[in-house]
Amino acid sequence: MKPHHHEYLLSQFASSAGKKAGEFYTPQEVSIILAKIVSNGKTKLKNVYDPTCGSGSLLLRVAKEVKYVSEFYGQELNQTTYNLARMNMIMHGDGHGGVHHNDGLLNVNGIFDGRFDIILTNPPFGSRVEKSLKFLTSGYKTDIHKLVNDALYSENYNEMVIVKDIDVYSLCEHHMLPFVGKCHVAYLPKGKIIGLSKIPRLIDAYSRRLQVQERLTTSIAQCINNIVKPAGVAVVIDAVHLCMAMRGVEKQNSYTTTSSMLGCFKDDARTRSEFLSLLAPSRTSS
Repeated sequence: MKPHHHEYLLSQFASSAGKKAGEFYTPQEVSIILAKIVSNGKTKLKNVYDPTCGSGSLLLRVAKEVKYVSEFYGQELNQTTYNLARMNMIMHGDGHGGVHHNDGLLNVNGIFDGRFDIILTNPPFGSRVEKSLKFLTSGYKTDIHKLVNDALYSENYNEMVIVKDIDVYSLCEHHMLPFVGKCHVAYLPKGKIIGLSKIPRLIDAYSRRLQVQERLTTSIAQCINNIVKPAGVAVVIDAVHLCMAMRGVEKQNSYTTTSSMLGCFKDDARTRSEFLSLLAPSRTSS
C-alpha cells in the first residue's frame, strides 16, 4: 500500500471516530501551523517527542518541515490510536520503536531521562473546532476574481467613494488570537467603479487568514487598486487585539490603527486630508 493510500484510510477513520471522540484527530491546518512554529530555523533534529501522539501525524508533519529527524518518540493511551500510530510510522519508513502505549505523563522506559530537540503536542479537536478553523482561514482558498464576478462598471464619476465602518475579524498569526475592529476604504475612480458589496467581501476574504494587521491593510488596498485601477486607494483599519487585551500587557482599552495610501492618496496631501476628515466623525463615535 502506498503512503498516500494509508493517509486516506487514516483520514477516513478520523472522520468516523476521532472527530466524534475528540481523542486524536487534529485538523491539518493546525498540524501545519504547529510544525512550522517549532521547526522554524531548524534543518536537522536529533529527536522529536509528542506525549499524546495520537496517530503520529504531528510527529511526521515536523519531518516534512525539516531535512532530517533522527528519532521520533511518542506516547498514546488509547490502544486503537496507538496501533494507528505504529502503522503510520511504519508506512512512512520511520519505524515505531519510539512510540509507546502509555500515559503521556508517565516516565515509561526512561523516556523523560533524555532531552529532546522538540516537544510538541496539541489538545483534542472535535469536528466543530475543525469547521471553525476552516471558516476562519477560508480566505486562503478564496478566488478573488470569482468573488468580484465582473462587478466592475463604466461610470463617469471622478469623486471620492468611501465605504466606512466595515466589520473586521481576523486572527493574529503570532498568538492565534482574534483582532476585531472596523475597516474604512476609499478610492478615487478613473472610469470604473466596483459594486459596493464587493468591498466588504474582499475585506472578508483577506481577513480570514492568519496574519498581522499591517499586512491585512496593505493587502486590501493593493487588491482594490489592482482590480479597479483607480486614481488612488486608501484603507484604514482600527482594531482591538486580544493578544494585548487578555494576555501580555493586558491593555483592554487600547486599539491599533494602520493605514495604506496608494496613488493620489499618497501623493496628494489635500486628497488624503479630505479622506481623513470625512472619516473622523465615524471613528470618534465608534
